[in-house]
Amino acid sequence: MSDSPRDLVIAQIEHRETDPLPYTLDFEGDVAERLDAYYGSDAWRALLDNAIHVTFTMQLDYDPRVSQTTTDRYGCVWDVSHRPIYLIESPLKEPSLEKLALPDLDTIYDEAWRRETTQAVREAGRYFTVLRFDFGLFERTWMLRGFENALVDAALRPDFYAELVGLLAEHQMEIVERLVQIPADGIMFGDDWGYQRGVILGAARWRRFLKPHLAQMYARVHQANKYVLTHCCGSIEEILPDLIE
Repeated sequence: MSDSPRDLVIAQIEHRETDPLPYTLDFEGDVAERLDAYYGSDAWRALLDNAIHVTFTMQLDYDPRVSQTTTDRYGCVWDVSHRPIYLIESPLKEPSLEKLALPDLDTIYDEAWRRETTQAVREAGRYFTVLRFDFGLFERTWMLRGFENALVDAALRPDFYAELVGLLAEHQMEIVERLVQIPADGIMFGDDWGYQRGVILGAARWRRFLKPHLAQMYARVHQANKYVLTHCCGSIEEILPDLIE
């Protein structure tokens, strides 16, 4: 009997070669529908056998047919009229935390969520299951402050930036505490630290502001006997040893 997709993923995580190679293909926006049109049907979808099943939580929900803008749970306003969507208004216009309003997690991760998510994980059966919440620490800072302001904060107002990151980290740790109670194989974090030429904050500031909090969250996932997965766009070669650590 061949290994299950879950077994194949775990083997790859442990640096063991597998045959076949497990894969996961995801399609954003209308890409899947465009492939339907290209092939003349959606029959190609039945050929996919994604080894990793990801259940998202706290996603930005919107319907561009209803409104061209939407406000997320943190008070950030987005233009969703076309892809990619983009931020048009941040709630913390000044370097002050007085107006910081973090969403009540009990209203999001309630008993109904726990029941439905647990069922979805169990129904995945032979597949590697992952829970993922939305934007990470760095992304949250620039969404709340605006991209330029957040970078200026990190460089010229480090105490304020550290306090903001700390509050967000506490909030995200509370999310992690809820996710690790679900019988999934792993927790996926997502935070785009890089751009084409390197780490946006710079490696030194990344290590100062973000790494200690990430270490705590990753450790909590490992303590729960689950795998840590991290999504990141951009060139982050300089901090890969830190992530491995």
